[in-house]
Amino acid sequence: MKYFNQFLIENYKFSSVQVKMPDDISKMIVEFGMEIPKKHLAADGRDDRPHITIKYGIHSESVDVLDDITLPDKITAVMGKTSLFENDTDVLKVDIISQDLSDLNMAITKGTKTTQTQCEYHSHVTIAYLLKGKGQKYTNDDRFEGKEIEFNNIEFSSKNDNKYIKINL
Repeated sequence: MKYFNQFLIENYKFSSVQVKMPDDISKMIVEFGMEIPKKHLAADGRDDRPHITIKYGIHSESVDVLDDITLPDKITAVMGKTSLFENDTDVLKVDIISQDLSDLNMAITKGTKTTQTQCEYHSHVTIAYLLKGKGQKYTNDDRFEGKEIEFNNIEFSSKNDNKYIKINL
């Protein structure tokens, strides 16, 4: 965890809100990532802390920025198949279907000062960053498809903080 937090401090321009995947599903996601040969991985490699980012781009460094946001009592989601974001690298991810996540993303975007870093919000869990052109063979994997998940807390991560602040819903 110490390495991840140092990475967070050195490389992120904004604060974020996310949900940590349940331990059993996290383990499955990490194991899936370990099936990918190292020679297919890009510099960022495998994600060893599976999570769903709700909003990245928050200017405030204080969790207090969420005080005026109406948080849900819980967040529900359903996992889909694996797919890619194709950028400079192939970002292998599990698609997540959740109106709760989309609504909370929108509430944070409207209720706080943010920088829009993506055109649209697509909830997902990143598995690994692969070299361009290497990801397609790992798409449409259905081992996670249909798994229902429920979250009872969210995490706020400040761009300059080396810890996560858990917020119970």
